Amino acid sequence: KLVWPASFPLVRAYLDQLTRSKGLAPARISAARTSLASAEKMTGGQRKSALSALASDLGKESGGSDAAKMKMLTAAVKDLAAAQH
Repeated sequence: KLVWPASFPLVRAYLDQLTRSKGLAPARISAARTSLASAEKMTGGQRKSALSALASDLGKESGGSDAAKMKMLTAAVKDLAAAQH
């Protein structure tokens, strides 16, 4: 089993997959991409807080037709937040 480390490219890949599968509304995907890009420009505690907030928001989504991918996306964002110092 391959396990990819939490990273910004991994989170973007999950968002791309959800876009293709229509597993999440386009407006919600756009908002998540914007939040992710903003967090990537931050450092330290600000980045961690922004990623934690994004993970919390994503965790509230049902995931529509692709709930499993939604869970993987949320977990990747949480792991990325936890990796920040």
